[in-house]
Amino acid sequence: MSAQRPEDPSEQTESPRASTPRRVQRRRWPWIVLAVVVVLVGVIGWLGSRVLIVKSELEAAQSALSSVQSGGGSAAIDTIATHSQDAVAAASDPVWRAAEVTPWLGDNLRAVRLGAESLEVLSAQLARPALAAFASHDGQPALVKLVPILTSVAPRVNQLHTEVAAVRRSDALLPPVRSAIDQLAPVLSLARTGVRFGPELLGADGPKNYLVVAQNNAEWVGLGGSAAAQTLVGVDAGRITLKGQADSGDYRNLAVPVDVPENVVRLYHDVILRRINATPSRPDFPTAAQLMAAFWQRDVHNDTIDGVLSIDPIALAQVLKATGGVTIGDGETVTSSNAVKKLLSDVYARNDPDYGDQYFKQVASAIFTKVARGEFDPAQMLTAVQTGVRGGNLLFWSADPALQDRLAASRIGGVLPTRNTKETAVAVMLREASNGTKIDYYMKPSVSVVARCAASGRTEFAMSTTLKLDLDQATAKALPGYVSTGRWGAAKFRTEVFIYGPRGTTLDGADLPSGTGKLRKGVIVDLHRPVASYTIDLKPGQSRTITATFSGTGSYGPLQMWATPSVKGTDVKLSGSFCSSSSASSASPR
Repeated sequence: MSAQRPEDPSEQTESPRASTPRRVQRRRWPWIVLAVVVVLVGVIGWLGSRVLIVKSELEAAQSALSSVQSGGGSAAIDTIATHSQDAVAAASDPVWRAAEVTPWLGDNLRAVRLGAESLEVLSAQLARPALAAFASHDGQPALVKLVPILTSVAPRVNQLHTEVAAVRRSDALLPPVRSAIDQLAPVLSLARTGVRFGPELLGADGPKNYLVVAQNNAEWVGLGGSAAAQTLVGVDAGRITLKGQADSGDYRNLAVPVDVPENVVRLYHDVILRRINATPSRPDFPTAAQLMAAFWQRDVHNDTIDGVLSIDPIALAQVLKATGGVTIGDGETVTSSNAVKKLLSDVYARNDPDYGDQYFKQVASAIFTKVARGEFDPAQMLTAVQTGVRGGNLLFWSADPALQDRLAASRIGGVLPTRNTKETAVAVMLREASNGTKIDYYMKPSVSVVARCAASGRTEFAMSTTLKLDLDQATAKALPGYVSTGRWGAAKFRTEVFIYGPRGTTLDGADLPSGTGKLRKGVIVDLHRPVASYTIDLKPGQSRTITATFSGTGSYGPLQMWATPSVKGTDVKLSGSFCSSSSASSASPR
């Protein structure tokens, strides 16, 4: 048998069956790539459609939000709730949430979703139920129904606040997204404070006592006016009761045992400790509040005081827009349009200080009754509060350290900023010094600050204060005796001026016109600021200006002026530039 010839490798061939898998595998790759591309295009298209829906809904919500900020009511809130809920639905599908993990794009999508969810929570879960509580007439006080609403929404608001704060730290946010989320953040922060402390303030954890003090702008005293009348208000689980009232005649002319720095007593004299009327002299509301509480506890009743609220007739007029007018006495109606004139001018036509104090009490009691019953427009009330806080006409101090820390960082706390980096705050406090007149109803103040970089490398701040007694001599002579001075009649009137420079600066000098008193008691440092104190004497129709110049080094934020609230308003002008890279900018008083 012949030997079998070995196979020639060159003659070996694959069978058709053996070669098929490799050809199929090579042909399959293009289809897989094509499928992936189709899926990606679909995902991007789907995501793009979601983005457009969310954008449209949020723009509609933003338009309605402007209406709310200008006093719009429940219809605007419903619009925001509807559009924000639709935006949340569009941003909550699995594709959107999966895309949030992608680099760059993910942070922007997350920020947009959180913005939509925040608007939905604030409108649909907070504002709308709160408005419904006030609109309901079931016999239960609206504030009682508000407590569980705030409590139930608090966890979600806290969570959103944390998540929004985290996404704001991203460097990947597009300018429109960053702008929107930056505008949302302070609103969310305010809501978090409200839901955190609102139930506590309304007595959800036990009864609370608040001392409500009316400041009289016709007699300037620093932060506002003479602390003329006081009302103790009790709150228990949203139920409000009036527990007592007093006026300046109910207090002894003896110092209260409150620890006030010696430099403050030197600056404002010990009258700040002896007379409740003088307690708001210093531009630091916690000082005034603790003095007011001590006066009440010593001379009226030893109640626990959980907080002190200061309000003046300018702010009361705003509140009356929300409550509507109130009727007092023999049928007299006090409204938002006539409250300031009645409380700060007409009441003195009787030349009876006791009548004035009683008048204040009656108006306060009537407004309090409406608020306690929930008989007010909550949107208008929110606007009234915001307006009062901005103007320095509404101030609040809390005995709760946690809440007080939050208040101290806001305008309502009445605490000057402790640093210059975010804003460079200065202050001009005015105090009537003509023996208790009510002439400041006719005073017109204006203040200005001009900053410049001096050759020395120090930033100079020229702070000017102008006072004008805006009435003629004949009108002044016809004023009731209670308005004119006990010392000079209507011939002239005296005002103390306390000029607080920026924190950490020094007083370089002052330009004093004829008729202006010299620097009183030297330069006194208060609240880490140099204070220049002068007196101005004015005859009816006269105007005088004091300019004090301060200087310092370091970084300065935009200028901000704190000025004693005035019936006629205070003209404020802020301008110039600093030696640092920051620049000065205009702002309005508080």
